[in-house]
Amino acid sequence: LLAENPDKILPTVESRCRVLRYCGKKELHGNLEEIWQTILDLPRQSAEELFALSEKAAKDKEGLKAFFEGAQWILKENYEAALGGLPPRHPLPFDEDKLWNLWQAAIAGPMLAEYQVTPRLIAENFYFAVRNENGGTYGNHCWRPL
Repeated sequence: LLAENPDKILPTVESRCRVLRYCGKKELHGNLEEIWQTILDLPRQSAEELFALSEKAAKDKEGLKAFFEGAQWILKENYEAALGGLPPRHPLPFDEDKLWNLWQAAIAGPMLAEYQVTPRLIAENFYFAVRNENGGTYGNHCWRPL
């Protein structure tokens, strides 16, 4: 169910839906540079630094949600470029498979939060997926391009 005005959806209908907020690229533009730099820095960080970063993210749930929304745009842009699209405005040094896996992990993050998965674990999974060559939990197990 898609709705431009979710406040107008009847509670009985909404109770049968999973709420996923979508914001346009214009709303994200201010944070994209910061999110891009964070993603670029993740592979160089130690495990201790990643745990500290995920602890910080867990305390700011709205910030974590905004991070994942921005990461989705950046990873999608890079994945489409890897398939022969326009060069990305925020280039990342990952191959096509890794970009696909990380993009799917960024999409899954907010959905997991809806199911009350601990925000710290969601953040850690994504951060370590960026850092690790194998693509993380989502990498080689359940998310594959069609």
